[in-house]
Amino acid sequence: MIANPTGDNTRSKTLLSSHRREAGRYFDLRLHVNPDDARRGISFEEEYEYMSRPGDGGGEYRYVVHTPYSSLPALVRFFESRTGRVAEPSEDLEDRLTACMALLVERGDLEDGIAIKENRDRVAGWFTEAGVPTESDESHWFSMDGMD
Repeated sequence: MIANPTGDNTRSKTLLSSHRREAGRYFDLRLHVNPDDARRGISFEEEYEYMSRPGDGGGEYRYVVHTPYSSLPALVRFFESRTGRVAEPSEDLEDRLTACMALLVERGDLEDGIAIKENRDRVAGWFTEAGVPTESDESHWFSMDGMD
């Protein structure tokens, strides 16, 4: 995980990043962990960014599932069981969760090229299976620049 340069305690990891030139689209899957945010301390984010083109100003779509930071031990147990991953002795719980999520990407359980919101919804389902509370969220931003 990478420390957040804003100075808070959020650690973030980009699990998958891709660019589809023909569609003018960037795609990212990210995991954010913040021990100081009791209600939304763990967040999985699916983001699409469409670049501006003639007649289309572009936009961003972000789909997120959150769970309290206190869910971390239950999530680690669930995802290590699901993936069969064995933790290294030096890894903390945040690193273990991140490694499991990266393994899900590597195995193709989370990926680019599936329906919008599907990655977020899969992770939300797994959070529910793990017995932790979930809160789904989404945001959209559209630029009118370059529109005729």
